[in-house]
Amino acid sequence: MAYDVIQALPIGQTSTNAVFARSVGTLIVSNGVTYRLMVSDTAAITLAANNFCKFKTDSAATYVVDAVTGAAAIRGTVAGIPQLPSGVTTWALSTYAWVARAGRVTGTTAGAVAVGVGLATHSTAGAVDDTTVTYDTVIARAPTAIGSATTGVLDLDLE
Repeated sequence: MAYDVIQALPIGQTSTNAVFARSVGTLIVSNGVTYRLMVSDTAAITLAANNFCKFKTDSAATYVVDAVTGAAAIRGTVAGIPQLPSGVTTWALSTYAWVARAGRVTGTTAGAVAVGVGLATHSTAGAVDDTTVTYDTVIARAPTAIGSATTGVLDLDLE
């Protein structure tokens, strides 16, 4: 017997309704992508679509997120790619949203990336690149080459 999981907040939508506070950290898998429900910090987060965010306290324990603050963030501090409504570039303060943590998703690169090499955060914008990567900072890989600073398919591995 199979069960369909229906979440109250659809992936790709946001909400400021405090009813979601008890669900923060909830894990769901949809179409091969793993998501967790997270909440933005008390300040709005400006980020382009498909850019990464990080955990506020550099720990996943609270699932409170903030903007990426620099290149090559340590793997455990990166939250993932928020799934915000189309055209939205600011994750409003104290707002709940699903964040992609694992699986094949669209992400933004800061430059061209090669096939299969490790990717790490590149800058405060939350894009990724393959230039300043160590074992501890790999958060994704590109299954195909991505030509320049653009969006492309990434395999996330944060869960």
